[in-house]
Amino acid sequence: MNSQNLPCDEDKALWLSRRHLVGQLMGGLIGVGGVGAAAALMAEDALFPPAFAALNAGQLSHQRWRKGDQEMFSYKMEDRRGRHHEMRFGLPYQTVQTLSRSLPGINAPQLRGRLDREIERAKEQVIDRRHRALKAAIGREQANLPNGVTMKVDYKANGGYEYSLHTKSNIMDRQSFDRLNSAIGKRLDRFLRDREVRDQKEFDLMVQQRYRQILSDHFYQLDRRTGKTNFISFDYPRIAAHHQEAMAAVSYALMAMTQSRNPRRKLEAALLFLQSIPYNELRGKDQNGNFSVSRTGFAQPVEMLTINQGDCDSKSTALAAMMPSLLPQNRAIMVILPRHALLGIDLPVRGSERHLRHGGRTYLLVETAGPGQFPPGQIFPDSDSAIKAGRIERIIPMTSR
Repeated sequence: MNSQNLPCDEDKALWLSRRHLVGQLMGGLIGVGGVGAAAALMAEDALFPPAFAALNAGQLSHQRWRKGDQEMFSYKMEDRRGRHHEMRFGLPYQTVQTLSRSLPGINAPQLRGRLDREIERAKEQVIDRRHRALKAAIGREQANLPNGVTMKVDYKANGGYEYSLHTKSNIMDRQSFDRLNSAIGKRLDRFLRDREVRDQKEFDLMVQQRYRQILSDHFYQLDRRTGKTNFISFDYPRIAAHHQEAMAAVSYALMAMTQSRNPRRKLEAALLFLQSIPYNELRGKDQNGNFSVSRTGFAQPVEMLTINQGDCDSKSTALAAMMPSLLPQNRAIMVILPRHALLGIDLPVRGSERHLRHGGRTYLLVETAGPGQFPPGQIFPDSDSAIKAGRIERIIPMTSR
């Protein structure tokens, strides 16, 4: 998600090769396997000391390699006090291949082609039903014809028809024949007019349902809560749920790094990790001038790990995917602001920490995006201003609890 006026550091090093940016992005969206083992070094004190000022997130190195059937990830980070933290975890290689594929854009050929095929299928089905209904209506007319009168019918490919009545002059006079022909024509025309209205509604509903299914299959959704017609958004909760088993490996590595069961300490570690991942809007070119692997403005959680970059909604979704393993007793919401997203977690609020009341609960606000070390409860000034001004576009429950 593109964000305006985010703090940045022109000198921040990107410990990332082009090989990491464009390699290994293969596979389809299917179920994941088990998570790998996690190992890390521990830190003694809180990652965010009380006297806090937002600093540049410190990812010192990022490495990724294959070891047997595991894809290994290694990170070194530097916190505000200059202390170094290391974490390492592994994921099944096939899981990474499966889950690290970029979502297609909504106008991608594969989506447009499938929609075009579904539209044609819906059209054929509606026309077929119209043919059958028309044949039934004409059959009723034929059954009620006077003796000696016959009807010849020519059905058209588009669902229309032509018919003609035939009789002998000694059976029915011309005036009676014309009245019969006119009455049949009027009844059939009225039937077709009514049927066309019904068919159009049926066709529109079929296309809309199939379009929704196509979007859902690629983790999009039509969102009418925004008040915008046909507004398409990512289905963030489903994406997080789809990746939660794989992202548990990250949670276990973070818990090993902190050596703490304290929820806030675990959240601080997760924020240090996510904020240290280089920030990128995931559109056009990255900070090295290379074209980004994602043109949708979003990276799925495992995809974010493989490319080692992400933006606000990408990182927020990644943290939501980690919640069942990192903070299983807590709920999370995503707060959508104009061109930005952050997360709320129902942890106790301390002092002046920024928070949000929603659904009878208090959510501690956290900035996952970086590039800066923001502790729980401290958010970007622009985020704070937008929330105070009531410019929250959506609040999305991200956990099933």
